[in-house]
Amino acid sequence: MADLTPHSRQPSELELPSEPDRSVVAPRFYPRFEASPPIDPFERLDLSSVFAAVWQARFRIVGSAILFGVWVWLLAGLLTPRYEAMAFLRIDGDGFDALSEGRRDPNRFVDPVVLSTRVQSIKSAAVLGAALDAAGIAYSAEFNEGLARTAEDRRKDQASNARQMSETEKQASLLTEFAKRVDVWQIEQSGVAAIKVKANDPILAARAANAIGDSYIAQQIQEKRKTRLQALDALLAQQNEMTRKLRGIEDSIASVRADRKLVFTEAQDIRGQVLGKTRELLIAAEADLAEVERKRIVIEQARDGGVESLSLVTFSDLIQKLKEQRAVLSVELGQLASETGPSHPRYQAVVSGIAKLDRAIDEELKRVGASVRTTERGLRDRVQTLSKRLAELNSEVTDQATSRVHLDSLETEVQGLRYSRESLKNEIDKLKTALGLEQSEANFVSRALPPEKPSFPRRSLIAAGGTVAWGGFFAFAVGVAALWNRQVRSPADTAAFETIVHCPVVGALPAAGRRFAITARQLPLEFAEGLKRIAEAIRLGPVGPVSIVISSLKQGDGGTTAAVALARLSGQAGLTTVLVELDARRRITELLAAQSAFGLADCAQSGVNPVAAIVPKPDLGFHVLTHGRTGDGLGTRADAALDQVFETLKALYRVVIISAPPLSQSPRAFWVGRNVDHVVVVTTADKRRADVLARFFRFFGGAVPGNVAVVFNHVDAKYHGSLL
Repeated sequence: MADLTPHSRQPSELELPSEPDRSVVAPRFYPRFEASPPIDPFERLDLSSVFAAVWQARFRIVGSAILFGVWVWLLAGLLTPRYEAMAFLRIDGDGFDALSEGRRDPNRFVDPVVLSTRVQSIKSAAVLGAALDAAGIAYSAEFNEGLARTAEDRRKDQASNARQMSETEKQASLLTEFAKRVDVWQIEQSGVAAIKVKANDPILAARAANAIGDSYIAQQIQEKRKTRLQALDALLAQQNEMTRKLRGIEDSIASVRADRKLVFTEAQDIRGQVLGKTRELLIAAEADLAEVERKRIVIEQARDGGVESLSLVTFSDLIQKLKEQRAVLSVELGQLASETGPSHPRYQAVVSGIAKLDRAIDEELKRVGASVRTTERGLRDRVQTLSKRLAELNSEVTDQATSRVHLDSLETEVQGLRYSRESLKNEIDKLKTALGLEQSEANFVSRALPPEKPSFPRRSLIAAGGTVAWGGFFAFAVGVAALWNRQVRSPADTAAFETIVHCPVVGALPAAGRRFAITARQLPLEFAEGLKRIAEAIRLGPVGPVSIVISSLKQGDGGTTAAVALARLSGQAGLTTVLVELDARRRITELLAAQSAFGLADCAQSGVNPVAAIVPKPDLGFHVLTHGRTGDGLGTRADAALDQVFETLKALYRVVIISAPPLSQSPRAFWVGRNVDHVVVVTTADKRRADVLARFFRFFGGAVPGNVAVVFNHVDAKYHGSLL
C-alpha cells in the first residue's frame, strides 16, 4: 500500500504507487442484461395493485358504508320536515272558466312577454300580501318564529333605547319570510303557471298556494273594475262639459233670434249657407289641428320625460308594446341585480336588451313625431286657407248676413254637440251595464292539496347517497394509498425494479441521520455493511485494477456520498485508490476540504500532469483529484483529453472512482462509462424511480450497457435488510 502520510512536497514530487499488474483484468460482475424493451414511464400505471387493495378492503368498505348510511338515515330523522304544495293556474285565458272551454277562441294569441309579466305579477307584493291575510300566515308559529329572529337581531344591533318594530315593518318582515317560501314559474311554453309553497305544515302549504291563486284572480278583477270606473268617470265628466256647452250655445241662438229681427233674402241666405259651411270646415280643421298639436306635445314630453311619459302616447300601439317589453326586462334586471350582480353575463344581456328597446322607442317617437309635424303643417295650411276664405265671405255679406251666418254656425255646432252627446251617452250606458261583471283572465287548472309526504328530508335517498358517497370515498382513499405506496420493500419489488430498468440492483445503503458525516472516524455499522456488499458485488479487491463511475439519478440521491464512502472503504482495505471529481459543482472539494492549485479541468484543458493535481487524504486512506477552479465544467473539452487523464490514473492506481454529476443534469456518467469497468447509479428505493431511470437510459443511448448497476440509498431501516 502506498504511503498516505501527509507531507509538504510539491505535487510533482509525490511518491506515487507503483504501477499495478494490469495483466489480471477484473471480470464484469454480471452479464449484459437481456430483456424486453423498457416500459414507457408515462404509460405505466399499476392499476392491478389498486384493484387488489380495494378488493382486499372490500368488507371494511362495505361495512363502514352501511354504518355511515344508517347514521345518516338516523340523522335525517332529526331534521324538520318540509312539505311542498303546488297549485296550477291558467293565465292565458279570456275570462272563461274550465267548464266553458268550448267558448274560447281557438285562434286567440297571447304574447309570451305578456305571459311572463303575468307570471311575475303572481309573486308581487300586493298578491302575496293579500294571500298572507287570506291564508292566516300571520298567525302561523312557523313564520312568527322567523319574525322573532328578525326582531331579536334588530334588538342586538340597536341601542338599548331603540324603538320597537312598527306594524308596517312587521308586515314587511313577514311578507319577506313568506316570499322566500313561494316559487312561481311558467310550465314550459304553455299558458299555465305553477305555484309552489314550502311550509312545515302540509295544510298550511296547500292553503297558502290556493290563497295566492285566489288573490291573483281577485286582483285582476279589481284592476279591471278600477279601469272601468276610471273610464266611466272620465266619460261622465266629458258628458257634463258637453251638456254645459250645448246649453250655452242654445241660449246664444235664442238671444240672436229674439234681439235681431232680420229679414234675409234668398241670395243672402245662400251666402249665409256658404259661410256656415266654411266655418264648419274651419272648425273641423282647427279641431284636427288642435288634436295634432296635442300629439306633437305628447311626443315631445315623452322624448324629454323618459319612460314614465310613454303612457301618454296612447295613439301608438307599437310604442305601448315596446314599453311593456321594457317593463318586463326592468323587472328581470331587478331580480338579476339581487341574485347575480352587475358582472354576470345574463345581467349584461338584460341591460343590453333594455338599451336596445330604448333606442327602438326613440326611433319610433322620431318617426311618429315627423309624421305628426307633416300633418300639422298641412292642417295649418288648410286652416289658413279656410280662414282666408271666411274673411272673404265676411267681407261680402252685410251685417244682416253676418248675423245669419253666425246663427247658422251656432245651429251647426249645436247639432254636432247633440250627436256627440248621444254617442257618449251610449258608451256610458255600456260601461254601467258591464260594471260589476268583470272576469279574470286566470282560473285554476287544479287547486293544491295537502301533501302526504314531506319533500325534505327524503331519508332513504339521503341514506343511499351517503352510503354510496362514503363507500366511494373509502375505496378511492384505499386506491390512492395503494397507488402512491411505491416504496421498494421486498425482493419481489427489487426484481420488478430490475425488470423495468434492465440492469441489476447490487446494493442498498440505509438512511443516515442528520448527524451522519462521511468523514467521521467510524461509519455506522449498517452503512459499512452495505458498502461491503456493494464492493463484493463489483469485485472490488486485489483481483485486478478496477475503474468505477458513480452517479446519482437526481440531485440529493447520495451519489457523492456513495463515491466518497466507497473510496474510503477501498483505501482502508489497502488498495491504492484515487477519487476523481467530475462534477462541476465541486461537492467533494467542499466535503473533504481538498484544496489544490490544479484539478481535473486544468489537466484536460491545459495539459497539466494529473500527478501534480492529486491531493492526498491520509486520514481517509485515498487520494483526490478535484475538479479544479474552472467553472465551465469541462463542457467544451474533447473526449480524448479526459480519456488520456483517466488512462494515466488507471495506470497508477488499482481503484479509480469517478464521481459524476447526476444523470438529471448531465449524461457524462454514461459517456465516461464506456471505458470503465462499472457504472453505478445511486437512487432512492422508490418504484417510480424505475420509470425515470429507464427513460434516462433510452434517452442517453437506447439499450442499457452491461456494466451499469443500481444502488439504493436512503433505504428505510425496516426494509434495508430485505431488499436483495
